[in-house]
Amino acid sequence: MITISIDLRLIDQSRCKKTVRKNGEAATFCDLVLIETPDGKFGDYAVKQDSTKEEREAGVKMPFVGNGKIRGGSSSRPQGEHSARPKPAPQRRPPERNPDLDAEEPDSIPF
Repeated sequence: MITISIDLRLIDQSRCKKTVRKNGEAATFCDLVLIETPDGKFGDYAVKQDSTKEEREAGVKMPFVGNGKIRGGSSSRPQGEHSARPKPAPQRRPPERNPDLDAEEPDSIPF
């Protein structure tokens, strides 16, 4: 589990999305981004308000609005573990080809 703590005063309200739920209640949503901080300066994660694709391409940096910690067992990751994502499976090499068999006709049987 990851817990976050944000300073609501730092949230740019103009970036929040206001909508009406199916039951008629008003709702306001704010998109946030968790950024891993392996050095632990901001806990396990820093929290920023999300930016648009155009802003990211233009290099706009959003301010930090809080931090996050991994909860359960211990409040920090074990040494050397910096991602909650699963590791990709190792790449399998294709089988080595035998040049002697490649030279044979496709219809021939090697025995």
